[in-house]
Amino acid sequence: MLSPGDAPSSSAARAGDHSGFLPSLSIVTPCYNEEEVLPETRRRLTGLLEELIADGKISSSSCIYFVDDGSRDRTLQICGELAAVLHSIIA
Repeated sequence: MLSPGDAPSSSAARAGDHSGFLPSLSIVTPCYNEEEVLPETRRRLTGLLEELIADGKISSSSCIYFVDDGSRDRTLQICGELAAVLHSIIA
């Protein structure tokens, strides 16, 4: 996140020249009983992040938040396992 003092103030930056910094993207993914589809969701979202980072469109500090909403299956456990092995995932 940028604080107000960190934002570029030149007219070139306001016009779209963002060569001085890359925005950080946070994807928030609500999860409720997603045990069966969570691995595919993770694959697609991490692929998207990796592509955007490789294209220089977002910062490598970008991440995915998986938020469990009281699932009754193994969703919470899977989220924790994914977060333990992938630095871009937070559960």
